[in-house]
Amino acid sequence: MNYCINCGEQGALQPLDVPANDEPPFLERGEFGADNRYSQEQPVTILQCQH
Repeated sequence: MNYCINCGEQGALQPLDVPANDEPPFLERGEFGADNRYSQEQPVTILQCQH
C-alpha cells in the first residue's frame, strides 16, 4: 500500500529517500514506528505526490 505523506491519497507515487540521519524528525520506510503501526498486514511506503 502506498500513501502520499502530504494528502494521504493512494496511487503510483514516488518513494521519498530514506533520511541519512537518525535524529527526529525522521521517517522509516515501511512503518510508522513500533508503537504505531499503520498496518499489521502490509508494509506502507512513505511517498509524496507529484503535484
